[in-house]
Order: sequence, then C-alpha cells, then structure tokens
Amino acid sequence: MVFAICAPKKVAICAPVDSPVDSWRSYVVSLCAMTLQAVVFGCLNSYPNFKGQLLTDSSLNAGEDAVAWATSLATGLGPLVSILAGQVTQYASPRIAGLISVAATVLSLNLAAGFADSEASLICLFGIFMGIAVGFMISPGPAATATWFDRKMTLGIGITFTGGGVGSVLIPPISGAMEKVMDWRDAFHILTSFCSLSLVACLFVCIRPTSEVEEEEKEEEIEDKKPQEVEAGAVLSPVEEVGEVLPLIVDDADFDIHVHPCHGTQWLTKAFFTPRFLALFAGYAFFSFGFYGSLYAVVPFPLLMGLGGTPYHAEETITVSAASNIFIGLGATEIVSAPIFGYLSLKIGDRFSYAISTISLAILTACWCTCRDYWSHFLVVTLMGFFVTGFFATFGSMVAQSFYGPNP
Repeated sequence: MVFAICAPKKVAICAPVDSPVDSWRSYVVSLCAMTLQAVVFGCLNSYPNFKGQLLTDSSLNAGEDAVAWATSLATGLGPLVSILAGQVTQYASPRIAGLISVAATVLSLNLAAGFADSEASLICLFGIFMGIAVGFMISPGPAATATWFDRKMTLGIGITFTGGGVGSVLIPPISGAMEKVMDWRDAFHILTSFCSLSLVACLFVCIRPTSEVEEEEKEEEIEDKKPQEVEAGAVLSPVEEVGEVLPLIVDDADFDIHVHPCHGTQWLTKAFFTPRFLALFAGYAFFSFGFYGSLYAVVPFPLLMGLGGTPYHAEETITVSAASNIFIGLGATEIVSAPIFGYLSLKIGDRFSYAISTISLAILTACWCTCRDYWSHFLVVTLMGFFVTGFFATFGSMVAQSFYGPNP
C-alpha cells in the first residue's frame, strides 16, 4: 500500500480556508473516505458469493482455480496500482484518485457481466479493473484525512479504514441474497448502483485548505524543531518519536529535505532509503502477504466443510449464504474498533497499538486453521476484524506523521 505523502499543489476547496482540525468537518471527510472504501471492498468481497454460479456457467467453462485467480489478481494488483494512485493523489487531488476508483469499480462489474465468455476473460475483466479500483481507493482517504486531524489523527484514519468493515456488513449479504434469485451477470450490473454512493462521497474527500499565514507558521514551527548543533555525517540515534522525520546521516545541505521530505528534487530517494520508510514498507508488505491471503478465504474455507475429497468431509456442511454472513461479524467489529484504537493510541502511542494489532492478528490467523464449524469460523474472523482496523488506523497515522509535507 502506498499513501500519498505530500499535499497536492492545487487544493480543491471543499471547506473554508483554515478550517479547524479535529472538527466536525474532519469527521465528514473521514466518513466520506470510508464510504469510498466501503463500496469497493463490498463489491470485491461479494465476488466469492457467486462462486457456485461461475463454476456452473457453461459459457465460462471455468475451474475453481480460475475463479479464485480473479480476486487474487485484484488484490495483488492493488498495491502496485497504488504507487501510481499516490502520485495522482499528490499532484492532482484525492478527489480525482477517488473518482478513478469509482469508474474502475463500475467497469469491473459491468465488463465482467457483459463480456466475460471464458475463464481468461473473467479473470482479466474483473481482476484487472477491480485491482485498479482497489489501488486508487487506498491512497485518497488517509491522505486527505491526515490533513484534517491532529491529536485525533489515529481515530480519523481509523474511521476511514472501517470502510472495509462497513462494506462487508452491507453489500455481501445483499449480494448473497441476490445470488439465490438471479443470474450472476444481472447481479453484477445491479451491484454497480452502490457506486453512486461513493461518487457523491468523493466530492468531499479533499485536502484541508490552508492560508499562507498558516503555512508560514508551520514553517516557523519546523525551523524551531531543528537541532541546533549537528555535525555533518553524524549518525543519529535510531530511537526517535514518531512524527519527527529524522535522517540516519545528517548533512547540512540536505537538512531541509529530511525535515520536509517533499522539499527538493531528491526527496523521493532520500525518503525511500530512510530506516523509517523501509521499516514501514516491510511491515505492510508482511501484513499484506499474511492477512489478504487469509481474508479472501473467509468464504471459500468454510465452504470446504463437509465437502467430499477434502480433509473436512466429515464436518457439518456450511452453506454459501451462511459463509457470506461471516463478513458481517468481520465488518461489525471493524466499525467498533476504530474509536477504541483511536483512544488507545492517544494513551499508549501508535507504535504500541500497532504491535498489539499485528501480534493479535498473527495468533488469530494461526488459530483459524483449527476451525471446523460455523460459529468457530465466525468468532475467529470477527476478532480478526477488530484488530484489522487497529492495524490500519495506527499504520496510516505513522505514515502520515512521518512523511507528510508540502510538494516540491
């Protein structure tokens, strides 16, 4: 995942200049960013509900691996696309990036429903465009939200990332009911109607507008935070508070680039090779590999219960509609955990909250393989949802505080 770490040069005004941070407008922006994520995640998580129809559709002649590849392509392509999305968010606006995500979601569902006539076309039409939607959905929300919050930044970004939970609560159960009464192609066309919600929400996902006076005050504050005496080439202590962007090697000529990582033509290289960026990147890379690989087994794994030819053939069968309802527990706890982790981070800091979330997710993911009935699946996935929002909220806050700054 790649956040836009710099404010756009041209700010689309959606509020009065110098609107207060941590205000009601801050929460409006955060809720709108949440809505954008909810629609994309909801539509993506609805795909497994139609697995049975996709496998029996004679026009596709698709196997189980091919059906799974469509979601794998979407989730794998998302982080790669988010690199481009970060640049669009930075140099255009979060609103533009969000609108691209909405358009890609509409294209993914409509093109797959209208033109997929083989397993290869299903994988490409749904997977590629949904991957673009996921990539352009991730960056705008936290990039915009981070400018609207100060002390409550973790809470604000946490609300933004509850979008996955809200979408999982609302849309997959609806698509599961649709799967029972209509063809998957018709259902995909109908699912695009949810994109109207994210279209309206995008209009309010914007960077907080600031005046020249406030910008000058920020510059003065940063000047005051500079170390008074630092020898060129000195190695600094790796122990530093989150939010102070400090280099490993200090050079007087480059000092402004490190404090303002977006100043100067070489900020990109200098930011990418700081220990903090490498640590954050590695943390999210390992998280993505472990969690997203498990997330998209939330429905397929329970469906293996009672299936002949599997190690779970003796277990009680879990229906498609019951398996899809597991997303309700996942989404509900994501919504609840946002304010909890927002409060927790204020008390113990983002890094400790981050550690609690990731360790808990690792334990729960390991325990998930022992689940054999509906309620054990539901309980474990529900608890996973609680700590997922904790991860996203604290991680997004650490990225925003470490690398946010004005454009070159």
